[in-house]
Amino acid sequence: MSQPSDIQTRVNMGLAISIVGIVLGAFGHLLLLGLCVAGMPNSSAKQMAQIKLWMLAIAVIGIVVAAAGVGLHRAGYPGWGAAVNLVSPVVIFVVMLKMTSP
Repeated sequence: MSQPSDIQTRVNMGLAISIVGIVLGAFGHLLLLGLCVAGMPNSSAKQMAQIKLWMLAIAVIGIVVAAAGVGLHRAGYPGWGAAVNLVSPVVIFVVMLKMTSP
């Protein structure tokens, strides 16, 4: 049995990192949806409509970003696929904080 080459090991690690990045990005979007659901019980009707809009936007962005990550992964750019998926939930969270803080 021959040992894998250094290049093959790097390729395999890049693909593994990409897959883990896509999964963690999807998990981050699910956590943001959970954050929105947690804010619903004591909300007025206007706030409830805004939260539902946030939830829709987070879900759509999450699906688009996951698809982009898979596309980048298949195109041979696994690092970019992971980066797109890991940065997106952080950016959404920062935007939510800026827009909702007094």
